[in-house]
Amino acid sequence: MAAVLCALAPKHLSAQTPASDPRVHPELVDSTWGPRTLAVWEIAWAGDWERADEGFAALQREEPDAIEPLLGRGFVARGVGRLSEARAWYRAALAHEPSLAEARSALALLAWERPWSLDVSGGGARIDAPGRPGGAVTGVEGNIEFTGELTSVVTVLARVGALAAGDPTEGVVLRADPLASTRASVVGAGVVVHPTTALWMTARMEEWSTPQERATFLWTDAAYRLASRVTLLAGIRPISGANGATQFSLGAATAIADRQTLTLVATRGVEPSPLEARGQLRAFWERAPARPFAIRLGVVRDLDDRLSATTAVAGATAMITPWEGLRVELASRTGAYSRRSMAVGLIVRW
Repeated sequence: MAAVLCALAPKHLSAQTPASDPRVHPELVDSTWGPRTLAVWEIAWAGDWERADEGFAALQREEPDAIEPLLGRGFVARGVGRLSEARAWYRAALAHEPSLAEARSALALLAWERPWSLDVSGGGARIDAPGRPGGAVTGVEGNIEFTGELTSVVTVLARVGALAAGDPTEGVVLRADPLASTRASVVGAGVVVHPTTALWMTARMEEWSTPQERATFLWTDAAYRLASRVTLLAGIRPISGANGATQFSLGAATAIADRQTLTLVATRGVEPSPLEARGQLRAFWERAPARPFAIRLGVVRDLDDRLSATTAVAGATAMITPWEGLRVELASRTGAYSRRSMAVGLIVRW
């Protein structure tokens, strides 16, 4: 759900030359244009996307062919993750002024941020099984995830995989017999709606199955950007399978430094359930020191008298080109349903 917070801003307002078309450079005939445009840019640089978009839209209505509003709207669209829309605004600016360096630089960076993504990963898991010789059972895991931006406000999600008795980072634990089989299949789909520059809403349904049971889960989540560095998170899982309980979640994502984000989420079930902890705390730290490379560390703490556990997660993603990259993730859970896993994935974007 995540949105792109760092974006390229023009280093200066568009150049002024006596031969320039005043429709493209209205500052040539309106002495207030420059200060008004700069004021909106300052709002955008502060990350106040809603006000900035309104300001650039107003300037564009006033002068539809002016360069600065087009650059500004591209800057805002990229800042909130509307990648296709951002490309359209920068291309519109180039159509008016083909040599415009700011638009060309922004489009070059956007080449690394593709609207469609396919993540294919495989690996293995080792699950503690005290009743089995050796005290554990190992299994092969595989997962395919797809993300596609249909429009500037609608993104679709899909997932299919074969994992080992659930996903502890999501709080999904299924009944499985480690003496026979820990195989768990998952298939799911969802949609993300981004109606304003500050609001994201997600609905996602997954069906999990093992040889012992079948369970359906539905998550609905919302994220609201409260300030340039703070996004509030809230969600509910109303459909939770036969061995789960309805859950509510609250949290926040904060940009703690340049290219670093800390996300904290607390989840609480409305009643005890046989397999899932009543409460859960999730903390994830992400850093992108270079544009095609990112690392992610996380801790998930299950809070329950019967099912307490701690899961640690570490992962890294490296894009070799704008279209392909590699991902690796390690996870270790201690306590109830102890397990360790490793996955290596290929990422394709277009």
